[in-house]
Amino acid sequence: VDVVNSSGEDGLDGMPLRIGMHCGMVQVEMNQLVGRNDFFGPTVNKAARVESVCACGAVAVTNEVMQTVGHLPDAIVASRNSLRLRGFDSEVVVTQLLPLSLERRVRRIAQGH
Repeated sequence: VDVVNSSGEDGLDGMPLRIGMHCGMVQVEMNQLVGRNDFFGPTVNKAARVESVCACGAVAVTNEVMQTVGHLPDAIVASRNSLRLRGFDSEVVVTQLLPLSLERRVRRIAQGH
């Protein structure tokens, strides 16, 4: 995520934008009320839990995503932690990523801010 304000400054300070990602099989059901698909299951639940521990301005991903995607040349690892996520029995390794342009935030995220 790379956002700048009209002055060309980092536009994410204070903006509560977080993205959590996990990959795997999902259940898909048509929601007749809104006319679109809804997605359910452990994969969706894990992605939501990963997002909840993500720092603002970062993208948090599970090991499964890192293994699937491989090397990301335009991203840097801000932190990597093994965490207990609500609803899951075992710890989940969560990696928080930032674009290279926001490298100055790595220390703040690594410290849990």
